[in-house]
Amino acid sequence: MHPFLSRFHLGVLRIILYGRFVIFVRAYMLELVAIIFIVLTIPLWLPLVAGIVTSLISFGFMAVFWLIFIATVLYLILT
Repeated sequence: MHPFLSRFHLGVLRIILYGRFVIFVRAYMLELVAIIFIVLTIPLWLPLVAGIVTSLISFGFMAVFWLIFIATVLYLILT
């Protein structure tokens, strides 16, 4: 009989596969807990994220305005 097919090796293989299954179940449960946590805490972090995003967008528009303004003033001074 091939040594890999002995009862000892099949037992070890079964334990390893069961251990991997337990790890996958734990990871799946951890993922579910993380999703539930994110969904339950939306009222806390969503206004903060929305405020940061809108301020970055408005800063971008303001920066573009100032760059165009400075370029126009330099063009008028140099020509």
